[in-house]
Amino acid sequence: MLVPGHGEWAWSPGAADAIDRLPAQYRAVLMLRDVEECSNEEVAETLGETFASVKSRLHRARMALREMLTVTYAAAAPRARPARTHETDRGSAQRVGAP
Repeated sequence: MLVPGHGEWAWSPGAADAIDRLPAQYRAVLMLRDVEECSNEEVAETLGETFASVKSRLHRARMALREMLTVTYAAAAPRARPARTHETDRGSAQRVGAP
């Protein structure tokens, strides 16, 4: 995740840590494709890999990164409080403000 820094964009600490934890083969493909904005063909040529393996590794890298960031940011997010309820005259719980 990119965030504004001092006159330029920088990786958020959580995103940078997650990218660093990716296996080297995934990290290389991800950085060339998504940061350096190389085409899949250029990434394949640079790394000496096939076009199909670049596509596969890029997909796996993005899914692994998504999973790591979901875990990282979900743990840091404040918990949602459950809706308040009150007892109606029939004795069943009803959401406050519900019709």
